[in-house]
Amino acid sequence: MKILVVEDEREISRFYKTALETEGHEVDTAFSGEEALAKDAGLYNLILMDIHLPGGKNGIQVCETIRENNASVPICMVTISLDPDDVTDSFRGGANGYIVKPFDLDELFARIDELTNPGY
Repeated sequence: MKILVVEDEREISRFYKTALETEGHEVDTAFSGEEALAKDAGLYNLILMDIHLPGGKNGIQVCETIRENNASVPICMVTISLDPDDVTDSFRGGANGYIVKPFDLDELFARIDELTNPGY
């Protein structure tokens, strides 16, 4: 499966990339909202996206833009934010899932299965 990880903290991004590749996934990374939007969302089976990103667009805005372009790729927000507004805004912006950092990798893998395998 091809996954895009959108995470501004490079060490965390490398951690996700290594863990996901160990599970057999192909992983691309982006470190800002603009960099994520420069990639073709339609090429991915899943996008894991932080909300708080540097530059002009946060993760929720990137999610909204992807949805405005009719991309149906599952998007899971992966963030430290427990703010109810961030959760609500994420889902209203088109996110399919929401995981709060820190989390156990098994939770991430289960969420990936849930989002990419209907009827999981």
